Amino acid sequence: MSKWLHILVSAMAITLFMILYYMVTGTSLSEVHWGSYTVILLLVLVIPQTLGTIIRERKNRHN
Repeated sequence: MSKWLHILVSAMAITLFMILYYMVTGTSLSEVHWGSYTVILLLVLVIPQTLGTIIRERKNRHN
């Protein structure tokens, strides 16, 4: 369940980023190199998982 929630949140974050990027630069992401877009996508997917793991580890240490 949390896996699907994470995917949904990631998709929303990516969509928001695309809208913000378009508003700021006036260029759509389709014009941007797919390499940089993939890096951004990976960051959006990896960072929340990493933070979740760190928070979980800290909670376990306190118990």
